[in-house]
Amino acid sequence: MILKSGLKGRDKAEALSKALDVLKSQREDFHPDWERVQQFVSSSVLSFTNEEDPADKRYVMPRRITSRPSTFMDTLVSGVCGYSISPNIRWLKLGLEDPGLENQYGVKDWLEMVEGRLYKAYNDGNLYSQIPAFIESAATFGHGVMLIDEDLTDKKIRTATMNTREIYLDTDEYDEVATVFREFYMTWENAASYFGRDKLAEEVRRKWDDDNSAKKMMRLVHAVYRKKNDNGANISGRFRYASVYVDPDNSHIIQEGGYNDFPYAVFLWKRLMGKKYGIGPAMSAISDINLLHKFEEARLDAAQLSARPALNVPMGMKGTEEITPDGRNYYMRDEGMIVPVNVGANFPITLEITSEQETRIKECFHVDFFLMLQKMNLNQMTATAVVELQGEKAAVLSNMVSNLNGALHKIVQRSVDILFKQGALPELPYALRTNRTAMKVDFIGVLAQAQKKAHETSGLMQGLQIMGALAQMAQAVPGIQEAFDYVNASEILKKGFASGDMSELTIREDDEVKAIQQARARAQAQAAQQEREMMRQQELMRNYKNLNEPVNPDSPMGELDRSTGGGAV
Repeated sequence: MILKSGLKGRDKAEALSKALDVLKSQREDFHPDWERVQQFVSSSVLSFTNEEDPADKRYVMPRRITSRPSTFMDTLVSGVCGYSISPNIRWLKLGLEDPGLENQYGVKDWLEMVEGRLYKAYNDGNLYSQIPAFIESAATFGHGVMLIDEDLTDKKIRTATMNTREIYLDTDEYDEVATVFREFYMTWENAASYFGRDKLAEEVRRKWDDDNSAKKMMRLVHAVYRKKNDNGANISGRFRYASVYVDPDNSHIIQEGGYNDFPYAVFLWKRLMGKKYGIGPAMSAISDINLLHKFEEARLDAAQLSARPALNVPMGMKGTEEITPDGRNYYMRDEGMIVPVNVGANFPITLEITSEQETRIKECFHVDFFLMLQKMNLNQMTATAVVELQGEKAAVLSNMVSNLNGALHKIVQRSVDILFKQGALPELPYALRTNRTAMKVDFIGVLAQAQKKAHETSGLMQGLQIMGALAQMAQAVPGIQEAFDYVNASEILKKGFASGDMSELTIREDDEVKAIQQARARAQAQAAQQEREMMRQQELMRNYKNLNEPVNPDSPMGELDRSTGGGAV
């Protein structure tokens, strides 16, 4: 989004209001599908096509015939949260883009201490309580938007999952979300408390004094966008992203500020070419979900028709029939009997048909993957088989996992920046004070590792199997032992530790390992020298008693004595 430079006050407020109108028109195509899908899977219903009373905060329960699609959604959300980001697992690992710096003294320990500070900040904050709504929004509407900011009073990291109805997105030249407009409502009283009464529009302050309308609602817009010049080039400076609160109804700028980095994490479940919004599994399965509801509705009608069928009642009994349990109807002849209407055939919808329809929906929500470990008998499977099976099933989710990791990376990056600003990070080691490099984030949750381990460890395991087979053949086949010279055992061990997410604090630095190996070599050399000296002394002691005996003329010593001109003693 390009906003003409130099705009201030009313002109800037009007320009931002016009930009919001453009974003609204671009989002309208999605509204019918969003309203339809939430009726089947969401916990509440939002209106996108009709303007609601902003003061109406009532909970609207969706009307649905079956709750199974909603249950599948809950399983998906719980699975993604539990397998990717949870307070009960280690789900991130920090590194550096320059791998050479990671091997410098103290760097890996520093990175692990930063990880610890992040985990503590997330446990003290509200990230884990906001993540389920973040994931559910993306799975339902195709996108989830989360604000990552700091609480200046408590010095904590605060996150907030945005209401989908309030959010409007725009992308940059790289098709990445770089603009977020949020349209929301606050009471005049709350707005004055948040911004300060003097920051509100003069018209609002005047009506407040005249009508005492502190509880009246006002519409606000929070615009966050990349600063650009009139030619569309990014503007560098203290704040790369503008943050402007606008009262659009009064064309008034309430507050202006900025961010050094984009404060929102946007999770697009599946990107749509040329679109600013994504598509989630609920929208992908909407046709099957709708058909399942039709089937269930028809089955209910058939059950009611079977339990309470239509009846043929003789005209003579009209008004006197008693169609109730233990009811009695009296008639004179057989023609006067009340009989059910014959519909001609049984209703064709069976449990098998609805079960097949449910299976299609479960595939869209990947329910079987997240219940896989519960259904498998792990006691009868090797660890390698479990990893391979997880990798195969997780490959289907690779697109979603990649997009989720991108959003989580933004959360982590923003959190590190906030902690650094607060002075809550440990002191940089010398190698990082004298060299500049970017931080890298690896995600080590079960979902991310299911794919990574299947690829990283498969080659390692195959190589170890080959080495084991060669070791068994080494005794029988000459020359095989020399083949092990190609194997770097230390690197194999380090690779295995890395793929298994072993703590860096339990792994020694390369310099420490080198010092240990040198000390061991010196100790071994000294021990060997001492052993040789002891053997020499033992040999001398064994020969000491023979020193005063005469030389045997027939011995080699006797021959040596004669050759030198000596004589036997």
